[in-house]
Amino acid sequence: MATLNVKLELISRGFGTPTKIRVRDRIRTTNPSQGLSRISVTNVGGDNIILPSADVERFVYIRHLGLNSSGARNLTDKLKVEYSNGNHIAELRAGEFLYLPYDTGGAALLQLEASANTIQAEYAFFTR
Repeated sequence: MATLNVKLELISRGFGTPTKIRVRDRIRTTNPSQGLSRISVTNVGGDNIILPSADVERFVYIRHLGLNSSGARNLTDKLKVEYSNGNHIAELRAGEFLYLPYDTGGAALLQLEASANTIQAEYAFFTR
């Protein structure tokens, strides 16, 4: 068993009252897990499954790297995060990330899909 140390800090200024949100947590994890990995994401979601099963609670990190398949900058195409049936969870622009506690209670897989051209993303997941 391993421990995942999570720290999130959001600070906003210029929107009226400044906001400071700081959250820390320690989560015990077990196998299977997937360390930080890079994937070339096409516009066919079924080709980009990053969670092969979802019958347990997982913590998922996903980031749109803002790069195309050859490593050149791509700031226009979005990264879609979806269930395996194509239903939408989130959409990330270049440089944005997502940290998601993921548990469908069933067999829905998690997949990524590019809005148009092939782009690069990174991801990791940890099982509770």
